[in-house]
Amino acid sequence: METTARGWHVLDRESAIAWRQYSFGPGLATTFVFRGAGNGLIVMSPGNGIDDGALDELSELGNVVALVASNAYHWLGQPAWRKRFPDARSFAPKQGIKRLSKKMPGLGPFEPLEALAPLLGDRASVLEAPGLRVGNAFATVRGARGAYWYPSDFLANMPKMPPQLVFRMLMSMTDSAPGYRLFRPSVWLQVKNKPALRAWLEDHLTKTAPAVVVPAHGPPVDAPDLVATTRALVAAM
Repeated sequence: METTARGWHVLDRESAIAWRQYSFGPGLATTFVFRGAGNGLIVMSPGNGIDDGALDELSELGNVVALVASNAYHWLGQPAWRKRFPDARSFAPKQGIKRLSKKMPGLGPFEPLEALAPLLGDRASVLEAPGLRVGNAFATVRGARGAYWYPSDFLANMPKMPPQLVFRMLMSMTDSAPGYRLFRPSVWLQVKNKPALRAWLEDHLTKTAPAVVVPAHGPPVDAPDLVATTRALVAAM
């Protein structure tokens, strides 16, 4: 894995697949980038507090055309990114658009994920899974090694427990950290029909078995048994 001068971790330069962590207060989240159609970059969960130099550095990978709020909680970086990339469009799952519009009334409209499809090309998809009370954008992109997954908040890979006592206790009690885990707080908060979501994820896992999973919280997961481990986590939902 290549790390750029400004801190982007590039998993696949040819496909412009990259990630970096950002702080949102009580913890860390992950921004995921990949190239869609043409030279356009799709940014999942654009992070806040990313310096201008790091944003400028993305021009080496392509042109930022889409900023996707992966759900109604991953929105903090949208204003800064829209200011830096005024031609980029903002997208979100339908279920989150009303809440996001209230959070950022001056930002301009969020478009549904269906409108993102023409920007993705033929190697990527950004889908909204069924069974949710809060929409989540689930991205899959094919690179040199196979499929790269961005499963939004449902899977996490926190290397260590968060330092704050309340969050440390929550992660421990729900078996959501450390390591590659089902992120149960998000399941409880965001899922209304577990069987429907589980069936969708299992089908997606069969059709697009990931070589790498890039969670919304924590660094990428890359292991020989990744598919089997992910299937077991989904089954335990």
